[in-house]
Amino acid sequence: MRLRRNCLLAAMLLSLPWGTAAASGQDGAAPPATLTGTDARSRSLYLTLIRNLRRAGQVHAALAHLDAFDRQFPRSDDAALLRGDCLTDIARHAEAAAVFQKLTRGKQAAAAAYAGLGRIDALSERWAAAAANYALAVQRAPTMAAYLSDYGFVLLRAQRPRDAVFRLRQAVELDAGDARARNNLILALAASGDDAAARQLLATVADPQQKADLEAELARPAVAAATAQPAS
Repeated sequence: MRLRRNCLLAAMLLSLPWGTAAASGQDGAAPPATLTGTDARSRSLYLTLIRNLRRAGQVHAALAHLDAFDRQFPRSDDAALLRGDCLTDIARHAEAAAVFQKLTRGKQAAAAAYAGLGRIDALSERWAAAAANYALAVQRAPTMAAYLSDYGFVLLRAQRPRDAVFRLRQAVELDAGDARARNNLILALAASGDDAAARQLLATVADPQQKADLEAELARPAVAAATAQPAS
């Protein structure tokens, strides 16, 4: 199934776990003096600073700070997950996979680690492998809308549209504000043969450009042809 890039390829980055705060503007500077302690608050603030460096596109600076963080706060699963994400961002996929694979052995970080492995597979267009890893992530965190959304996306790319519809419906119902999951659900519905439901959901899209892109995609023969693909 060949799906138009401006509708779906944005999802290839797959739930990048950016920090929730605005970019710090530190430009790779050393952490402020208030982050030099070993208490939990200092640890959390330092990780937030590193996440914000990543969000600002300063991934190499973020990795440098992760090296410093590991010296100050060793054996942190949160820092290891962030390191895996940063390495994935700069296409050091083998190193990132090694980080994530190690984290799958634990309990607290396993779901995020499998999602990280799924993202690596998806970026290399290994859709079946990506689906397998996201299945393991969802198995461990069944109400995490971001994982369900990404799982649905890779199922759609793996030509399993009916399975994709199920997972994307879960994602949309858990997080009604996720426009990416909704848009992919529209395409999955059409690809699974439920054109009426796809058109009904399309009518709820408020953004004119997104709606136009989706309408153009739904009119493509490739989407219609995908309805013949069996779900596994």
